[in-house]
Amino acid sequence: MSGRGEAGAPPAGYVLLGHLGRIFGLRGAFHFRASSPARGEALFHLHSVFVEGLGETPLDEVRRHSGSLIVGFVNVRTPERAKGLVNSAVYAPSAALRDKDPELQFDALIDLPVLLEGQELGRVAAIQGVPGAQFAQVESTAGDDVLIPLHAPYVTIREHAVELTDPPEGLLPESATQ
Repeated sequence: MSGRGEAGAPPAGYVLLGHLGRIFGLRGAFHFRASSPARGEALFHLHSVFVEGLGETPLDEVRRHSGSLIVGFVNVRTPERAKGLVNSAVYAPSAALRDKDPELQFDALIDLPVLLEGQELGRVAAIQGVPGAQFAQVESTAGDDVLIPLHAPYVTIREHAVELTDPPEGLLPESATQ
């Protein structure tokens, strides 16, 4: 059983935690390669994850061993079964991680509308920048791409939209505000 490709893409709203590394031990556990330290730490607070080729699966163990993060799953109990999952991507719902990884609050903005005075300017297409200086790349309804600094005082992040209140002149192209 290959394990790879059996479960499609992760559900909407899931973010990459990292990848399964080489097999650890005789119970089919893995070394885990986290995409960031915070996302590796987040595994300690989760009950289940989405594994490429396996689907949504409960965690059996998450622990440290000689500086490595070790992860095991309830439905993977042998090295033979685990072999087909080496290098598989591991995802978790961004909502479950927001308190553990502050950067994830911004990942959840993708596809949300950006509003100015109640009118939609466009939708968040991507998040760029570094922690503390993130920008939303907004595909405007006029067809322009606009970068909005997410930490600016005129930006309010709501559950279902990003709202702009009195943005500075020149931030938005005229085509985006007409």
